[in-house]
Amino acid sequence: MNGNPHEVAALINSAPLAESLDIKLDEVGPGYARASLSGLGSVQRWDGRIHGGAIMTLADQAFAGALHSAGLPHVGVQFNIHFVAPAWGGRLVAEARTVHQGKTMSVVDITVTDEGGRVIARATATGLVENRA
Repeated sequence: MNGNPHEVAALINSAPLAESLDIKLDEVGPGYARASLSGLGSVQRWDGRIHGGAIMTLADQAFAGALHSAGLPHVGVQFNIHFVAPAWGGRLVAEARTVHQGKTMSVVDITVTDEGGRVIARATATGLVENRA
């Protein structure tokens, strides 16, 4: 992995779970990624709200994009999410920004918003740089 934005997006978008939930990594840049979810159909609960598991998966996909934009293989080792407002369908966007990139660990902040820009969830995640030697 070399951090090429197109390669990172293709890799992250090819994950079977992301494909099944129709989550797309829309943008990748140095220490940054934006992913989106349509928020309709199979990701909705019985009452029309978007399921928290789908929201977390969206945030995780953005997290992966931001991590891999550094060109280093990472694996997630911690993920903490706070759901601050319900999402009632429609498009959701997760933006992830790397706040620390060390030799062995990275920390990423993720914000999930709805179509109106309202914050739905905030997350912090930690990635471990994999030693594949």
